[in-house]
Amino acid sequence: MAETKKGIHLVTEGFELDRVIEPIYDYPIQKMIILRSKQTNYPEADKLSSHYVEKIKKELRVEVEVKETDIYSFEEVYQKTAKIIKQNQQKPIYINISSAPKLALVAMITAAYQNKQKNTEIFYVKPQKYLLPQLLGKIANDESLEETKKEFLEHGFAKGKTSYEQIPIFPIQQTNELDKKILKTLKKQEQANSITKLKNQIEKKSNESIKRSTLQYRIKKLEQNDLIKTQRENRRLKIEIQKLGEIYLKNK
Repeated sequence: MAETKKGIHLVTEGFELDRVIEPIYDYPIQKMIILRSKQTNYPEADKLSSHYVEKIKKELRVEVEVKETDIYSFEEVYQKTAKIIKQNQQKPIYINISSAPKLALVAMITAAYQNKQKNTEIFYVKPQKYLLPQLLGKIANDESLEETKKEFLEHGFAKGKTSYEQIPIFPIQQTNELDKKILKTLKKQEQANSITKLKNQIEKKSNESIKRSTLQYRIKKLEQNDLIKTQRENRRLKIEIQKLGEIYLKNK
């Protein structure tokens, strides 16, 4: 079970109370941080979510900080989670994913993994009873909700598709200082048209000499981890930073 030292509970907003409050008896709380969505296109859902946020504030006798976050953006949830972990390295961080939408859940776990701290724990609370199936059963028998019921039976929890949120697979290997210099240089320049140009730019910025063979090796490793991509044009190697590299760099 969790250590007894008081720490920070990190959760996302949702239609939950018990699974947010109950863990404080096993994971002692000093403060709770709630990642809460900006206004959505569903005012009734926003209102219901606000109801639970306010109940959490009333139930807890500790500081509750609400951070406005697009909880349906992988990058935004990842960055917020990583920042919270970094800013509280001396405190236990208890990441409760029970109320998190799937995308936020993946982002929070990824951020925790990428910012490994021995005092960070991730947990999911199994409830005594799921109330949603019971609620859906009531809706299915309510004739006044016939149109909504028809859509639900035809499409499920959500209808249609608008776009995809790509989730990057982060590298297991740790990057070194030269890797960070490569990524920073590529981020600033957008791309390098050759290894020689990249080498010169890094050396000029750092005032340190770099072996070409070392730089080539690190470029190969970064590409294997999908942080950069290379493309040979004529006799030159074009080097570009990938979206994953940009996200990874922001967190370093």
